[in-house]
Amino acid sequence: MATCRRYRCIECGVEGVVAGGQSALFAGPTMTYCCLRTNELVDVLTPYLTLPGDAEKFELSLKRRKLKPWSVGEPCPKCGGEIVNAPEDDGSFMEECAD
Repeated sequence: MATCRRYRCIECGVEGVVAGGQSALFAGPTMTYCCLRTNELVDVLTPYLTLPGDAEKFELSLKRRKLKPWSVGEPCPKCGGEIVNAPEDDGSFMEECAD
């Protein structure tokens, strides 16, 4: 299991419980993206890009789904604001991501 944290943009409210960049679940490698449709940070399973054209197909899929990559320390992909680690209701900052 990967360790995830809740992150929130202090400017526009984009948020999610994510790994915050490259990580791995039992299903395979993941990367954190900002969904511009739902204003959420999400971890997306990234395929193994081994065949010719795989990378281009994956990039096109991300564009169609309105996903922009994001990692801890980078500004909000939607508004350019600061994304901070946001505590849960119980005061904790982490949880385990299930697969």
